[in-house]
Amino acid sequence: MAHQTEIVVNGVVTEVTEFDHTAQEIDDSVDRAMLSLLAVAAAVAYNPSGTYVIGDYCTNDGNLYKCNTPIESGEAWNAAHWTATTVVSELADVRASLSNKVSYIGPPLDNIAIATQITASLFGFNNTCPDDPYGGSSGVGITIPGWENGVWGTQIVFDYNGRAPFFRTFFSFGQSVGDWIKLATATPPQEYELPLAADITNYATSVYHKNQFNEVSVRVSVSVTNAIQNGATIATLPEGFRPMKAIDTDATGYVSGSSWFACRLVIQPSGAVQVYWGIGSSVATFIVGSFEPYLAIG
Repeated sequence: MAHQTEIVVNGVVTEVTEFDHTAQEIDDSVDRAMLSLLAVAAAVAYNPSGTYVIGDYCTNDGNLYKCNTPIESGEAWNAAHWTATTVVSELADVRASLSNKVSYIGPPLDNIAIATQITASLFGFNNTCPDDPYGGSSGVGITIPGWENGVWGTQIVFDYNGRAPFFRTFFSFGQSVGDWIKLATATPPQEYELPLAADITNYATSVYHKNQFNEVSVRVSVSVTNAIQNGATIATLPEGFRPMKAIDTDATGYVSGSSWFACRLVIQPSGAVQVYWGIGSSVATFIVGSFEPYLAIG
């Protein structure tokens, strides 16, 4: 049975819809909704060797999918076993599943802190909310109280531009709130070809990319056309991908007509990728090495 009631938020009277459900029913529904949202946020690329149950999520070619057929042993990608979906669509399903169990606060919050929504609720927010984690964007949110009257709990929000969701905890009826934490998404990072110096060409492929945590990975596999000196710069990373301080890694070089030898690759804060070895030769035909992920400047 549903009924209308009014609540006061920061001195503003807002009408909400309440439903007669036990706290346990609400808690169970919210738990299922939260698990669904976290599963969407944690979706990773399809694994041909993996197993999946109905309702699992994955990404393929940059798109989000939901499993519709049990996959009990590894198989190549089979579109018939998956249903294309989006974060917005899944959020709509979550809202539908909770629509008769928690209050929907409407219209969207305007010039009101998101932290005031401490009861189990679905709500929209305008770009005027002072604690919007996107810095001025409209979106939707869910409040999941850890106690019936909202003494403490969790909030999760999504913006309408499709950016990654945020969550945070609150205490003391919303008077104390934690920092917004950005949830990881499943979007693969864009990979770029490493800008090589003159007389340096790719042996296999030299690439770099940066993930959503600002961690950069670099793989070097080059051929050297002419003789290079110890400490030569063989490539330069652009701004935004450079390390805070010089980092190095083990690498392997090859002297034409001779043998493989150990060398070091170094990335300077300037972005210069340099090669060093200790055998005294100034000729190397191939140089191959990879760096562990590192935090970029900025």
